[in-house]
Amino acid sequence: KCPLSGAAYLPEYKGQLCRVTKATEIGKESLGLRISMSQFR
Repeated sequence: KCPLSGAAYLPEYKGQLCRVTKATEIGKESLGLRISMSQFR
């Protein structure tokens, strides 16, 4: 499963780049996307 998009993949895709986000590794543990209000100042 992709930690950002939630797209589900078969186990053999673990470690590959997510085809939805093209930015995250399939099967990698993640805390998610963090956005800080200081980014908008």
